[in-house]
Amino acid sequence: LKMIKDIHSYMPMNNKTIYCLDTNALYWYCYPRYGMNVNPNRVSEIEVYYNFVDRLVQNGNTIVTSIYNVSEFLNIIEKHEYEIYQKLNSEIKYNIKDLRNMKTERANLKRQMTVSINNVYATCKVLEFAMERITIDNFVGKLHEHKCDVFDYVILDYYKKNKNLNIVTDDADFMSIDGINIFTANPQILHK
Repeated sequence: LKMIKDIHSYMPMNNKTIYCLDTNALYWYCYPRYGMNVNPNRVSEIEVYYNFVDRLVQNGNTIVTSIYNVSEFLNIIEKHEYEIYQKLNSEIKYNIKDLRNMKTERANLKRQMTVSINNVYATCKVLEFAMERITIDNFVGKLHEHKCDVFDYVILDYYKKNKNLNIVTDDADFMSIDGINIFTANPQILHK
């Protein structure tokens, strides 16, 4: 059983409710340059997530994310910064590893990551927990029952065990997991 809430219209009332941010919501709320490479068709949908998380912050709700989401968040920022670099320097063909060896680009990435990670820490309590072998075994053993990647499965398993069931996400794969409440603007989820 799962509950799905459309964040276009859902207004959180109870500021005692804990919300868990998936990586995409974290990215859109905490990374200032997310809009520099975004598909123009998605801008209004992404703004809905930003506004929803902003309401939660203003309401004083506890917002959590996992250390695994933060790790993925930093990887996405590096990829995004690389894409921005490529757009600005389209005549040169560098890969992401080449950029890691450029002092100025590394310093820029550090600046972007520092601002972004500080935004995460100001917004969320970051939950740290060990990935356990039993959860990995369950992920593989129940692969036919869900559509999650291993990180999402481990994170959702932890949230469920700890009764943190309100997940803000754009990820349609979360639909394959029972026992959670999904807060989303994703039309694929909302119109199922």
